[in-house]
Amino acid sequence: VFSLNECGQEALEYAERNGLFFLETSAKTAQNVGELFYELAERLVKVRPNHPAGMVLHNDGQRGVRGRWFCCSG
Repeated sequence: VFSLNECGQEALEYAERNGLFFLETSAKTAQNVGELFYELAERLVKVRPNHPAGMVLHNDGQRGVRGRWFCCSG
């Protein structure tokens, strides 16, 4: 168990007031670094949209006009 320093305590209180996630980490000792990445990954999966915007890559090997590949749409 560790105690938050004054700055960490302020950050924790700010996060709680605003409904934010807070986890104090240490680059020096690697404390909570792995836990932070796992938590972020879990949260990203939950908020990822069902149909993300962007390109769709096709692997049909067809060429279009002027030799360009029909690999991208969107």
